[in-house]
Amino acid sequence: MMPTLPSMAVLWPPNVLLFVAFLLTPPRLWPLIIFFALLTQLAVAATMDIPLGRSLGMFTGNLSQPIIAATILRRLGHREEMLGTLKGVTAFVLVAVLGAPAIASVISAATLGATGWVSDVWMHWRIRFVTNVLSTIVLAPPLLTFLGWRAWPRPIGPPVAEFLVLLTSLTASERLVSTLATPITSSPLLFAPLPFLLWAAVRFGQAGLGIVLCFTTLFRYFADSHPGQLLATPPDAIVATQLTLIAMSLPLIVLSALLAERRSSEHALRTGHTRYGLATMAGSVGVWDWNLATNAVYVDPSLKSFLGFADHEIGNHLDDWKSRMHPDDWERMLVSAQAHIDGRVPAFELSLRMLHRDSSIRWFLARGAVVEREAGRPTRIVGTSTDVTAQKDAEQALEDAKAELARLTRLSDMGGLTAAIAHEVNQPLCAIVTNASAALRWLGSDRPDVAEVREALTDVVCDGKRASELIRRTRGLFERGELERRPIDLNNIVHSALALTRSSLEAGHVVVRTGLDPTLPLVRADQVQLQQVFCNLIINATEAMTRVTGRELTLQILTCHQEGSGIHATVVDSGEGFNGDDPERVFRPLVTARPEGMGIGLSMSRIIVEMHGGRLWATPNDGPGATFHIMLPLTELHG
Repeated sequence: MMPTLPSMAVLWPPNVLLFVAFLLTPPRLWPLIIFFALLTQLAVAATMDIPLGRSLGMFTGNLSQPIIAATILRRLGHREEMLGTLKGVTAFVLVAVLGAPAIASVISAATLGATGWVSDVWMHWRIRFVTNVLSTIVLAPPLLTFLGWRAWPRPIGPPVAEFLVLLTSLTASERLVSTLATPITSSPLLFAPLPFLLWAAVRFGQAGLGIVLCFTTLFRYFADSHPGQLLATPPDAIVATQLTLIAMSLPLIVLSALLAERRSSEHALRTGHTRYGLATMAGSVGVWDWNLATNAVYVDPSLKSFLGFADHEIGNHLDDWKSRMHPDDWERMLVSAQAHIDGRVPAFELSLRMLHRDSSIRWFLARGAVVEREAGRPTRIVGTSTDVTAQKDAEQALEDAKAELARLTRLSDMGGLTAAIAHEVNQPLCAIVTNASAALRWLGSDRPDVAEVREALTDVVCDGKRASELIRRTRGLFERGELERRPIDLNNIVHSALALTRSSLEAGHVVVRTGLDPTLPLVRADQVQLQQVFCNLIINATEAMTRVTGRELTLQILTCHQEGSGIHATVVDSGEGFNGDDPERVFRPLVTARPEGMGIGLSMSRIIVEMHGGRLWATPNDGPGATFHIMLPLTELHG
């Protein structure tokens, strides 16, 4: 590849090889590459008896070209896109093909001319510049491509077979040219390779173009069929052929870059369209475009497929969609669109029912906005329609579940009301039975005590009224009605509760002790409900001590006024306590430790206290038993 027709080379690969090496390797490795290149230069010079000074001068000129080109291209940032974009190829041509060879040729010619090794500096510069330009065009793109800089351009059809056809056609053409043209430089057939160069540039990019140029150069200078017709003498003839090849290849390099950019853009467009299709299908979204002047409507084929139709089965006019839309939604759609067209609403948005091919209903959320106007009048609306059928079905299922939950809640409230009434009325009913039984015994005696009978019957009447009041107040709790609050003395509530539960306390042999603060302020509360709270706590404490033996059974009730907190009342028993369980557990509905218990009293008591703005909680005693605390806040106090 390096014949010398008086002292010139047709192609000079070393500079191109160094340029490619510098471009593909990090700068920290350049000194190592230069060292081995220098060793190679000195070895070649020794075999050809070239003086050391001249060899070093030639090496300096040759080395400057790849260093200049690689350094500038790296700084411009075109390493990754040099052969694939118009911007990168422009930089490659200006810097690597033209600029660096021109500067390096000046350095080489000046060095050799100053030392007297060349007589015609201008001729040396011209020959060297043209040779290096053609060498860079021919060798750099294939080397960069094959070394993995960029992927081989992928033409339509089998690329290898097509490229072999290209080379075969080029070979036949050059053989024919060498036969017909004598000399080649004076014949129009000098441009015979142009169709093949264009073929290579369009189908195979800069790499294919470089290979075809290389083959053309070989055919022009190394064909052996008619050696007498080859350019063997004047360097000007060689330069003329080189310039012809350069002139044909430079526009084709730019053309191949434009085609590469187009392929890249088309690939990006196809990829984006594919991603858009996947995204719209995954999100059940379709795009539509409505021309308000003609009522022509473009609808994304995916939107039609959501309704079970192919693209051609529904026309592209607004009227074609009327039959596919639910009759009740057609007018709503037109009204909503007109409101947006008139500027009364910022955007068109509406939920619509569409008829599927199988006659089922599909829900779509349509959104759009005016995107074009003529003379201030809207002419085009673009938007999307999203299939929200699953969402609508879920919303309907949720509404059905809410309705069922409300029904079950009402049933639960009825059950809770029934259980609460049964629990709360149990005490006055027991008192009624006890007093009525006593009255019957007295009436059955020989000399009935009328006064005792009257007193027992009076208690029956009072307990009956109390039971009726308890039923009314308990039902009020479940109805979330207003409490009947009035100023009351909490100590009196404690006394009345003790009186109502006296029979249970006496039957359980419970000793009652009280420590009631006589200075308690009045509190606004519902007397019947607070009385029931204390009755529940007293009965609960009494039942907690029924199985206790071997110690005194005591019940202590204390009240006090805590500054900054409110009124604090405690009910302390000496029963079984919580046995290590969480005290909060006893306030859960239907939780009880007694087989005959219902688990309603304490949960109802907490509800009543909290409705008064207070708190009810329990703590275990240091000794036996438990303590229940009631705290009514200061905001409820009434002096």
